Amino acid sequence: MKSEKLEFRFFTGPCNHLGISSVNVQNDPFVAVLYKNHPLAKNPHVTLEELSNDSFILGSSDGWHNYLEHLLRICEKAGFTPNIVQQAFNSDGIFGLIACEMGITIHSGTTFAYRKEDLVVVPIKNVDETLPTLATWKSENNSQVRQVFIDFLHKKFNENLIDTSNTAN
Repeated sequence: MKSEKLEFRFFTGPCNHLGISSVNVQNDPFVAVLYKNHPLAKNPHVTLEELSNDSFILGSSDGWHNYLEHLLRICEKAGFTPNIVQQAFNSDGIFGLIACEMGITIHSGTTFAYRKEDLVVVPIKNVDETLPTLATWKSENNSQVRQVFIDFLHKKFNENLIDTSNTAN
């Protein structure tokens, strides 16, 4: 976004960059993604504590930095640090490794859209935090077209507006 190649960016928050405005457009619950033969796969829900001894497959730290901050925080609150055995570039890679029974993951509730026959998505019972998705844009020099979309975001998500145009990192 800083290189001005992108008008808007949608990503996992937070965004505390100087000159960038954002709107929280979605909050998703955390869910466990398990392989179909996992001992907890038939449960209607799980707790983080029940997953604490599992091997975890997560996104790589360079592309999943904000997400990993959220994940590590909720695991820490549950009293453990996940045993990360593998990292993947994207969700499809993570889910493929889980399907091979290499481990499990904790993902956003939007995972239900990825339903695959080798995976089971199980709600996590004891996590109140949600995963925010933000729409972000540069706070200055808005074109007319960009301003139309910004006005739509303000109208649609006004209560979630976060303006960091005058704050530092």
